[in-house]
Amino acid sequence: SSAVNNAASTYFDNAGETTPNNGLFTAKQGGIYDFSGSLSLGGITDGMLVTLNLIVGGVSYSLGNKKYTTSELSTGQITLNWSKKAKMLVNQTASVKLTVYGGAKVVSVLRFDATNGYTTFEGVKVA
Repeated sequence: SSAVNNAASTYFDNAGETTPNNGLFTAKQGGIYDFSGSLSLGGITDGMLVTLNLIVGGVSYSLGNKKYTTSELSTGQITLNWSKKAKMLVNQTASVKLTVYGGAKVVSVLRFDATNGYTTFEGVKVA
C-alpha cells in the first residue's frame, strides 16, 4: 500500500510504488488497484469549472467535474474526495490530473486545509 499525505508531514510506501517528488504511482505488480484521494483547492471563484481525472497507463478516468457558483463558495476553498478502481500492468503509472477552466484568479492546491484535512493520493493493490 502507498499513501502521500502532505509530503512534508506524513508519507509511507510499503511497496515502493510512490514517487513523492513527481506524484506518480508505479505498479510493482499487475492487478486491480484501489485509488483514492482528497484534493483541497483555494482561490476558486464563481463560474470556474473544475475537472479531476485519474490517469492510468495513459487512459483517463473521470473522477468528476463541477462548475461552481458564488453561493457554494463562502471561503473560495473546496475539497474534492474521490475513489476509483483500475487495472494496472507491471510498471504502469497512475497520477491525478486537475484542470480548472474560467476565472482570472490563480487556483492553489492546498497541502492542508484546517476544515477538511490533508490533500492525499493513495493506491492499494486489492486483487
